[in-house]
Amino acid sequence: MRHESTIIYQKCLSLMDTARVLIEQLPSGFGFLADQLRRNTSSVAHNFAEGYYYRSVKQQRRYLDYALQSAREASASFDTAICFRAAKQDVVDRGKALALELVKMLSKFRR
Repeated sequence: MRHESTIIYQKCLSLMDTARVLIEQLPSGFGFLADQLRRNTSSVAHNFAEGYYYRSVKQQRRYLDYALQSAREASASFDTAICFRAAKQDVVDRGKALALELVKMLSKFRR
């Protein structure tokens, strides 16, 4: 099975798409948050995809841990948008839910 066909990877794509929606809502002066969202949401997908193919459990866990950390960071980035009143609540709620769902899924996958 390829990484693209996993539910985890599909959720990663949804997380990136939600980040894109939020980035499009950001007012001027929030480039720092746009950069963070681009990096941490894409990092979840990239690290999952890379770790998925390692046969070594140690190597696979390393990349899945990176993906987990990035998903947690993405959740915090969505919180940041709300704290600065820079995005709509529904988009933030959707992004946080996806990020936290990915944390749960990746935690189970890496065992």
